[in-house]
Amino acid sequence: LIDDPRPLVRYAACRAAGRVAGMRAFSPLLRHLGDESKVVRRAAAEALRLIGNGAEGSHRPRESDEQKLLVAGLLSAIEFPDDLIRRGATRVFAAHFREISQEIPLADVLLARIDDPDPVVAMQAVKGLWRWWYWQADEPLRNRIEDRLIGALGTPRHPWVRRNLTEALYILGDENIRYLYKNWVPS
Repeated sequence: LIDDPRPLVRYAACRAAGRVAGMRAFSPLLRHLGDESKVVRRAAAEALRLIGNGAEGSHRPRESDEQKLLVAGLLSAIEFPDDLIRRGATRVFAAHFREISQEIPLADVLLARIDDPDPVVAMQAVKGLWRWWYWQADEPLRNRIEDRLIGALGTPRHPWVRRNLTEALYILGDENIRYLYKNWVPS
């Protein structure tokens, strides 16, 4: 059903695959990141996020074959020449992906996508990176994210991207967040 010609059937199949199929659905879902239907692309990204979080679980980074496949597949999709596939791939990082966030090579490739020629890809990369900053206590990674976001404001950007860069820096600089991560979490 995941390859059915009807978009609503593909949408439902992607949503179901994320909940019940696990890694067996990984390759078909990757294909649908570039689907002609936006709802199918979003459903595929959400399903891949669910599968990725499940595969990462309590493992260390790239400890299992499933994790290696996940990272390789997402890296490939994020760097794919087709804008729709890159949009779908960066959408994976649009919501709760805490378990996937331990895979630092994915953060590195998102850092590069801030300069993507497609404004939607660049915007979603920015949104994913400020979330990454929250979930990883890795100071060098956090510093790279902060530096990259600040540096990106120095060049002309699409208004959507510029707005998201500004908001991301505001979120990271929020005194309540700093207080939480510098004082409460360590305590």
